[in-house]
Amino acid sequence: MKRLDATIGNTPEELAPLLERAAAFIGEAALSPAAAFEAQLVIEEAVVNVIRYAFPGGERHDIVVRIEIGEREMRIEVIDDGVPFDPTRVPPADVTSPIESRPVGGLGIHLIRSMMDQVGYHRYDGHNHLTMAKTIPPEWRKDA
Repeated sequence: MKRLDATIGNTPEELAPLLERAAAFIGEAALSPAAAFEAQLVIEEAVVNVIRYAFPGGERHDIVVRIEIGEREMRIEVIDDGVPFDPTRVPPADVTSPIESRPVGGLGIHLIRSMMDQVGYHRYDGHNHLTMAKTIPPEWRKDA
């Protein structure tokens, strides 16, 4: 199993370097650009939510992103010490109504749920742990 642990501060400026590092790690693990793109997208959605909502006081905090790639599965975990928030309890987003009548928000969580096979949450030792997992499809393998 290959693993990357990356820690960034809760500022938007630190997101792009994190996403570049994630893409490079996924490429080194012999997965395709499509795998890197999907991983970057769910990481971006999760981390942006943490940056925007987890720290209402605006003080500096760390956000840890862990990516594990095994033979059959890619797991991504986002860990922060912000306000407790369980995205698995958010009701499914309404994607059928006209856009002007929909409430603002919730589409990032919808995107994560639709792209990943499993999404879990737990709070441990004052930290939110959002875990996302996806079975690696054959087309994600560079040698496929």
